[in-house]
Amino acid sequence: MGTRRVLTAGRSAFTAVLASALALRAAVLISAGRPWDAGTWSAWTIDPDSHGYLALASDLSDGVQDSASTRTPGYPVFLAATGAASGSTLPAVILQQLVDVATAAIAGLMAGRSGGNRWWTASLAYLLMPAPAVYSSRILPDCILALVCAVTCLVWLSAGGRSGMRVLVAACGMIGLLLSAGTLVKPALMFASVVYAILVLANREVALRGRALAVAVLLATSSAGPLALRFHNRVSFGLDAISAQDGYEQAGRVWVLTGRATQLEFLTEVKDSVDLMATVDGTVDFGLRNRIYREMALSEFSEHPAEVLVPHVTSWPRFFSTGIGGTLRYMGLPPNSPLSLPLKAAGALLYLSMPVGLILGALSKRIRSSIGPLLALAGAWMAVMALVHGPLAGPRYGLTFFPVLCAAATASLWLLFRRKEIAAGTNGTSAQ
Repeated sequence: MGTRRVLTAGRSAFTAVLASALALRAAVLISAGRPWDAGTWSAWTIDPDSHGYLALASDLSDGVQDSASTRTPGYPVFLAATGAASGSTLPAVILQQLVDVATAAIAGLMAGRSGGNRWWTASLAYLLMPAPAVYSSRILPDCILALVCAVTCLVWLSAGGRSGMRVLVAACGMIGLLLSAGTLVKPALMFASVVYAILVLANREVALRGRALAVAVLLATSSAGPLALRFHNRVSFGLDAISAQDGYEQAGRVWVLTGRATQLEFLTEVKDSVDLMATVDGTVDFGLRNRIYREMALSEFSEHPAEVLVPHVTSWPRFFSTGIGGTLRYMGLPPNSPLSLPLKAAGALLYLSMPVGLILGALSKRIRSSIGPLLALAGAWMAVMALVHGPLAGPRYGLTFFPVLCAAATASLWLLFRRKEIAAGTNGTSAQ
């Protein structure tokens, strides 16, 4: 009866917080959301990165891409379907709130499937994190990317982690297809197959031959979308890359890390110089431009490898910064609001509880034996994404692994505190 009361109370708490979270988001969006004006960068739903996605959405509105883009087409197709490119961005943002709630629900499912009794705490933790709330209210693809990543995690926990060869191969094929589609939303998922390749190879329950086949299927399916897009860009625009951003971003990151140029210098002087070199008959040749940037990146990296590699290993704590400025803006509050300090403290406590819960779970043999696959999955996602994003690490880019991390951390903390409760109850009984 006590267990039933706890579960009932848990569902009631989840329902109350979910309703409050949705009501708050709805109120903010209805009062502050407004149609996008191309000349107004301060529009509520628009960030600087939003313009590239909206531009491609407008280009794709007739069903044909007319020029090379710095963005992949997955998210612009969503924007075009919701009418964001031709007027109001509010419908797209409202749908993104539903995407965010679905991601939170999957975080709870992951915790529950892994044995977490209070599965709803994982959903609540995700809903209360500032980053999902803020970036789901912007014309940015990250909340959709979070949903794709969360679904792959659920597939792995449901089938890939503890099954025979056939189920493992099938799970890897499904995960690969999801990652392939996710790469068309944002290129960062090009490297996410490494997460599951690591987990597959570490699965001792399946013979090496079966694991090798599963990895092969995973890599083949996850590369299908990027290869198709790369082929399209090569045939249509002479660009041997999935977007015109690829070489530019690589060169910019390397040059800034090595001190060759400041970010401002690269965005202005260096970019203008490369565009000039890549201009043929008055038009920028994006294929040539991309090759120039790649050569710049490789040359600089070969001379200063440590300056580039070390920040990719050490900057992961930035994923857990509070992002209080974005949170205040999301709530329509000025940066110097009296709520700034308590919000920052609450955000820091919630964010820091995530890696702390993961670490405590990994250190405890009892917790590892209970939710080991979930801990391994969260740790692999965080490690790979930390290397991928490196010095760009921040709450926005942590959305790729925040759902599974919420599941792993809350389940670990619950198991830790539950043991203390049991010990306290045992002591009390023996004392009597």
